[in-house]
This record gives sequence, C-alpha cells and structure tokens, in this order.
Amino acid sequence: MFTSPESFAGFAEQFLNLISVQALTIYAVSPEGDSLDVWFSTEGAPAEDLPVSHDSVAGYVAEEGRTVRFDRIDPTAGASAAYPGLDLQTAFTPPPQITSILACPIASSGTVSGVVTVVNSLRPDEGGRFSDQDVQAVRQLANQFAEPFAAVRPPTPEAAPPETSLPEDGDAPQAQVATGITAPFEELVSHGLISADMLKRLGQVARPGQASLGRLLIAQADLTIEQVGACLEDYYNVPFMTYDPAIEIPSKLLESLNREFLARRCWLPLAKSATQAIILIDDPNDAARVLDITKVLGVQDCEVRMALPEDIHRFIYPEKHREPPPPEEDDAPTGSGLDQLIDDLRTEDGIANTLQSNATELLDQDAPTVVQIVNRLIAEAIQENASDIHIEPGMDGRPGIARMRIDGICHDVLEIPAGHMRAVLSRIKVMADLDITERRLPQDGKLTVRNEQKVTELRVATVPTVSGESAVLRILAGGDLLHLAQLGLSPANEETIRQLVQRPHGIFLVVGPTGSGKTTTLHAVLGHVNTPQKKIWTAEDPVEIRQERLQQVQMQPRIGLTFATALRSFLRSDPDVILIGEMRDLETAHAAVEASLTGHLVLSTLHTNSAAETLTRLVDIGIDAISFSDALIGVLAQRLVRRLCSSCRERYTPTPDELDVFVTAYGEEHFDELGISRDSVELYRAVGCGECRGTGYSGRLGIHELLVGSTAIKEMVIQGAPASDLREAAISEGMRTLRQDGLAKVLKGDTDLHQIWTATVA
Repeated sequence: MFTSPESFAGFAEQFLNLISVQALTIYAVSPEGDSLDVWFSTEGAPAEDLPVSHDSVAGYVAEEGRTVRFDRIDPTAGASAAYPGLDLQTAFTPPPQITSILACPIASSGTVSGVVTVVNSLRPDEGGRFSDQDVQAVRQLANQFAEPFAAVRPPTPEAAPPETSLPEDGDAPQAQVATGITAPFEELVSHGLISADMLKRLGQVARPGQASLGRLLIAQADLTIEQVGACLEDYYNVPFMTYDPAIEIPSKLLESLNREFLARRCWLPLAKSATQAIILIDDPNDAARVLDITKVLGVQDCEVRMALPEDIHRFIYPEKHREPPPPEEDDAPTGSGLDQLIDDLRTEDGIANTLQSNATELLDQDAPTVVQIVNRLIAEAIQENASDIHIEPGMDGRPGIARMRIDGICHDVLEIPAGHMRAVLSRIKVMADLDITERRLPQDGKLTVRNEQKVTELRVATVPTVSGESAVLRILAGGDLLHLAQLGLSPANEETIRQLVQRPHGIFLVVGPTGSGKTTTLHAVLGHVNTPQKKIWTAEDPVEIRQERLQQVQMQPRIGLTFATALRSFLRSDPDVILIGEMRDLETAHAAVEASLTGHLVLSTLHTNSAAETLTRLVDIGIDAISFSDALIGVLAQRLVRRLCSSCRERYTPTPDELDVFVTAYGEEHFDELGISRDSVELYRAVGCGECRGTGYSGRLGIHELLVGSTAIKEMVIQGAPASDLREAAISEGMRTLRQDGLAKVLKGDTDLHQIWTATVA
C-alpha cells in the first residue's frame, strides 16, 4: 500500500515503463468533493488542481465516474460524442502537448475519491494508441488507491431513493447516486453493447436495496448475466458468481451470524478455515467492509468473490427463491479441457484477466478462463503424479509452453498464447501470495489447492528471463506413510537400517539430490521407531507426511523459525528422536551433531552425491571431525530411476559385450553374490503401450548405497581421509554403491541399463 507520494515515486517510474506512457498524474477528490488535488505527478504531467466538472478530462471522470480514453486528441472537435458533456475545446484550452489521454476513476462503494490519468502513449506497435492491457493496468492501479483515498473523503450522503423504472431522456430523477457506480461497466460502452447515455441514466436509477445497476442492465438493456459478470470480473479482478440453488452454504458458517445482518451488509461466507475465509460480496473494493468481515469471522485474511446484491440475497434466503432445476442434457459437457480453455482464451474479447484471487478450489467451473487454465493444469498434474509444472515464456512473441515433469522427464502439455502469459503468471503469483508487480527479481512462495476433497501443497518459484517471467510449481508429495519394506531397499540394506536406528543416540543421514525421495525414506524410518515409549520432534519445510504421535513443526523463516532455532527448542522439550528436514548451514549441522552427542537419535538430510562425499562435506564446512565421527551412525545415499512398465517391458538376452560391461560395472569380485550364472543373465528393456503413454516406463523406484559408521570409517574421518578412500573402505566392509544396487534391480526387471547409466557414476 502506497502511503505517500514519496513511497509511490519508485513504482511510478516502473509503471510508466510498463505501459509505455509519457506521464502520470494521480488526483485526490477534496473532502468537500468539489475539486481535484494533485496527489502525485511525474515530470511533464499537468500539475494544477482542477474542479470536479466537465471542464477537464480528470474533472469529467470524477463527476461522471467513468473511464475516458482518447487515442487521438483534436481540441478543435468540440463536444465529444463518446462522452456527452465533455467539450474538448474547453478541456484542452490552453492546449498542452498532449496527443492521447487515458483517465480512470478511483472509486469504492460507488464513490469517486480520485482519478488516475496517463498521457501520451509511446507504443509504436500500437500506433501511439492505448492498448486494452493499458486500460486494465490503469484500472488496477486505480483500485490500489481506492481504500486509502476513500478513508480521506467520506461517502456522499444518500439521497431519497428514486423509482426503479427507467427515466426518459431529459427526465433523470433529481436524486443522484454517488458517482462511480457506472465505472465497472464502461467496457459495455466501448464494445458498443450499450450507449453511454443509457448507462448514465440506469446508474441514476440504481439504488442499494432496490435494484443494482448490474440487474438493471440485464432487465432493461437486454444484456446477459455473462456479459455483466465479465465486466465486473475485468474491473475488480475477482471471480464473479451467480446464484446457484445447488450451492449450499455450510450451516456451521451461519450459526454465529445473523442473516438479516448479512443481507444488510450484503456479504456471505462461502467457506472458512482457521486462518482464511472465502466470502461473497457485492463490492470487492470496499476494503473497510472486507476488513470488518475479517474481524467478524476471526480470520487473518479473506479471499473475495463477487456477485450482484440480488444474488447474494438469494444465497442468504434460498427458501424464498426455490426454482426447479434445469433439464438435464445427455450430451452436456462435464468441464472444459486444457485445449478448450486455450481456445477460449484466443477467442475472448478484451484482455486477459490477472484475477487477484486466492481461490483454491480446482473444480470451479464458474471461474474465468485464466483461472480455469491454471486450476486445470494443476489438477491434471496431480492426477498424472507429476512432480513439477513448468511455465516457460516463448521467444520473440511466440506462445509460451507449459510442461510437466512425470517420472523425472519433462513433457509438453500445452501452448499458452503469448498475450496471456503475463495473466497466467499473475494468477499463479496471486495464489502463492507473491508480488504481482515485481517482475525483475525471483520470488518464492507456496500455495495450497483442493481437488475433490484432497488438499495438495505446491512450492512456487518465479524467475525473470530475457523472454519474460518463468515459473516452476513443485507438487509436494504429501501422502500416506510408507514402511521400510516398501522403499525397495535391498534385504541387506533394510536389515542394517533397522538395526542402526534402534540405537539410542547418534546421527543418521539420508542424502541425494532434490526430488530423490529423502523425506519419504526418513518418514519410513520414523515410522519404524515411532512407538508410545518415544517422544519424537520433527522440523520440516514443508510438512509433507503426517504421522500420529509425531510433534511436527513447519518452518517459517520469515518470523525466524528456522531449522536451527527449532532444534534448540526441541532440546528443551524432552526428545528421544529428532528429525531435521535439512542441514542447510553450519549452525544447523553443528546443533544436530551436538544433539546426537547428548543422548538423542537425530535424523536429517543433505544434498550430496554419495554417502562417502557426505562425510568429507560436513568436515569441510566446519563440523568438528572428532565430534562428527563419534556421532555418526550411518549415511544412506539414494536416487530415483524410472521403473519399467510391467505391462509392456520386454525380456531379452544381452550380447556378450553388454554382459561384459554389466559384470565389470558390478565388479568381478562381487558378481557371484547376485546368485545368477553369467550364461543365464536376462535383462529387460522399455517398449511402450497405452498404460505408460508410450514411454515404456511407469513410476519410479529407489536405488541406494548405505555407509555404516564403523570404527574404521570413523577413524578415517578423524584423519581427514578423502571421499575416494572412504568409499573404498565402505565397499570392503560390505557397502554396495548406487550403481551396484541399480544393476541388481535391472536383473529383477524393475528398470533398465539406460536408467542406471544415466543416474549413477562408476
């Protein structure tokens, strides 16, 4: 929120560059309501105060409450046909060096409290004309000032309500409503769906509690609810809803609320959690009312949807509006697919909607197209068990690409028109509570979605590129707890891990790259030691897998709750077992080692390539080698490789050369332990079928190497032995490397040689 012209100055320069205009002026309506005071002006913009009248463009906007747009100014043209009452000879006399002008009202609850004006479009690609995106951007900027400006100027006192019938030309009722009520519907005029004069006269008729302007447009201007809703969505940037008798408001939400109070204040709660609520309101720009609603519901923030007042009343009193359900159609579509939604985008009039809403329901068929595209993309990624969604801009104005990473491989899923990429990115930013105005710096956030009662959390990372912003959404694999026996460990590794984690104290690490299943493995270990006799604390970011009896803490670095601070707190809370989601820095690693030396079993993860490298890495970053070696129980390194599709995998006999490579990779001295004769080796390869989408693979499995903290290994750590020596010593003690473990699983038909060669090194 910009609280002063000084705080706005930096953003103003960015805004000028964003929409390519020469100058910007923001006026505030005086408390008396008769003049416009300059609140902010860039160099070259007109800086004089103006009366609220038809003698200037800004004054006209303040008085009429409607957007004015001139792409070519001819001061000699006289009265404007598009804006009755605005005389260009008066408005531009003496004529400044202005060739084009765009002015939007700053309005809240029908009251205009200011005006945003930009002049002289500098877009050569538009021939010096303002684009529809420019109009949308200026309207969004105006909406940002609605709350602070409304707080300075009180609403215009209400006059006696007029009759609700449409007056004839020249017979407008004497009682005028507060200006600004027609602003959301200016696009209807620009698209030729209604005349400016009719819109003005209907605005004079509309009165709170009797007939809203939206309902009058439907009843007396032959407009559809879809056209009205599209205008409101475009203006307010929130989803629009119509009354649907099939939607039932949960009774628990209304138990402590009086329906007469809700009807009088014209809002309704649709859903509510401990910290957030979804509300339906007739004016999303009424920030004071939204703040009051937040307090009434006892939540931190509200996600806003809007509806006509008449429809809100129908939701509040559904028994008064019972209607028979519409006839069912056998061939009615159940919902738009991604391709259809993209086609809808290409054929929509106007501009893409950035839709500042935090909606989390993925199956909302009433949501605008951009919202549905993002929601459907997330829903399909979850359904396909994708790990990531990539939104990537195209080069030189070409369409952007959405890709999904499934089983470790990226697949193109759809093209996004270049003109709508920014809207899609803005929607994702809004859902993740990121700054939609910041496009120069990377941002990180999280969002939570609900799809058929299943809640899924996603991490969001946006990065600016030379072609535009890119985003990656990582789908956090929250789900059911797996047991050690379900991890695909070799029998020797599984039995050794069961023995190691029964020790009363020490540190056990699971290492590997991002997305290699470390968290799943650690929770399987916790599930093994999770008994009523033990107190277990976990510090995780995020908490993906929930277990009974575990005290799980979500990290919140913004308020100082980090792994290190959580670990210090755990030590004062009588723990037996502590899980630290990741040892990201020296402070956390040092605290984890100290905790393991004081009688606690500590489990954690690290991003390293092998078990042996983990030992040298921790010593290199500053951990005391003696303390660490004393605490070390074991290190499990792991990778995920693609699993062969069981429906189409093909058995084959390797050639002699292939067999020699296989035996050499596993080790001549260890090959006999596999219990198979070289003459009878059979392998499997990928084929492809409908079950695996023609890829030959379905799902992933883990390959592992387990280094045990033996006396010899600990002594080598103290002596500063290199990773290669530690690796050889561990192999001599029985460790099998990632490659060896993978090759053993190739013999079982779980995966193929290609996956092992690409995932491991010798």
